[in-house]
Amino acid sequence: MLSANAGNSWHVAYVLFVFCMAIVSTSSSAIAQIPSAYDIQIIDISVLNPPAGNPQIPKGINNAGQVLFGEKSGVKGVWDPSGVVYPLPVNTADAINNHGWVVGHGPQTIVDQGIKDNAVAAVYNIYTDTLIEVPTWLDDRPDLIPNAGSIDQYDDDVETKFYGVNDLGIAVGRTKNGEDPRWQPFSYDINSGEYYPFKRTVPVGDSGSRQAYPDIDGNHAINNNNVALGDEELRSNTGLDVVVWNAANADYADMEIVQLPDGTGIVPGPGESNGQSIALNDNNTVLMRTTGGTTDYVLVDFDPSTNGVAFRTEIPLRSGYLASDHFFHDMTDSEVLLGETGTSTPSGYETENILWTDSTGYVPVQSLLSSTWSGWTITEAFWMNDNHQLVAQALDPLGQSHTVLLNPVPEPASGLLLLSAFSSLVLGQRLGRKSKPANNRHPDFA
Repeated sequence: MLSANAGNSWHVAYVLFVFCMAIVSTSSSAIAQIPSAYDIQIIDISVLNPPAGNPQIPKGINNAGQVLFGEKSGVKGVWDPSGVVYPLPVNTADAINNHGWVVGHGPQTIVDQGIKDNAVAAVYNIYTDTLIEVPTWLDDRPDLIPNAGSIDQYDDDVETKFYGVNDLGIAVGRTKNGEDPRWQPFSYDINSGEYYPFKRTVPVGDSGSRQAYPDIDGNHAINNNNVALGDEELRSNTGLDVVVWNAANADYADMEIVQLPDGTGIVPGPGESNGQSIALNDNNTVLMRTTGGTTDYVLVDFDPSTNGVAFRTEIPLRSGYLASDHFFHDMTDSEVLLGETGTSTPSGYETENILWTDSTGYVPVQSLLSSTWSGWTITEAFWMNDNHQLVAQALDPLGQSHTVLLNPVPEPASGLLLLSAFSSLVLGQRLGRKSKPANNRHPDFA
């Protein structure tokens, strides 16, 4: 027979085991797997008075499930799953972090003065109603930007835009002026107001020059390691090269040097380019699309300590589809990819929204709707956060279009394990208290 202490020890060990299994189950279902089912939550932004018949395209979603609307021709606001909608005093919004900071350009304060909207970038916090205007700063850093010239920050030749912001309060954008029409990429510290220019490439000959810039909408232009993602334009042609900046030292790595498994590498020939940047996650993994190589979409890893990049894997084609029929546009930290595949039909080119992981392959988003929403059709899935929430467009059973948030249905197994662990712990505490003799109680707890 077990002693009271031995029994309690066994019970505590059992509870810890069940609790750990519950955590592992929850983590594995949230990190390694695509959700087994989704429920729909309709996003209502009618308070912003969107134009009738003009679908409002979301620009991003953060890990709190807050959805950003910021198209220049549409409404500007942030929708919260609680139903609260935060209006934005900007002309264009491009990204939102997990602390309510929104970045874009064209603060309403300058638009009301008749100043060109893209002359000034903007940072805004939805919780504190704080608006920060960020005009061009080239005059302020002549030591870092040669040949910047003397400019008027509101001149028609000046443009300053933000494209992303991380949870550390570091925004990434680009600026230029008429004296030097090439874009200058930079990061901006919201807390200190400091600017940090990124290195850009130098002229490559009489035929033109190269310029690098971040241009990724959503939350993929800079991660929480202060690594920034963008493209480098070859001004002598229309090609793009993928570049990654280490914001800690403003240096960058060019994705041309990545080697594919067959040894060919992603090295463009004359007049060609190595592809286009798609997404960057907090593991410093880049999703990019290649051109002229043997694959289409690939994952590469960036090492900030060496500014080196290394090929890791190519995304296999979906069975029955051509490489040109694949379109990825988002990636989570757990490397769940969101995109679509298309095919030609007698009625036209039709696309299907899909999720992809290395373990599950391609899974249609439509197939993941719970039975409660069997009459709904997902027409387009835009963005995905690290909690696997999706912001999408959907048709209801009456054929009406809605912007919706797709919320993963909780996995019952992990929930039952957590409940079992909690119940067992409470029951054990009660049984333990009953078995203790009165004279063993501490005076303070008698």
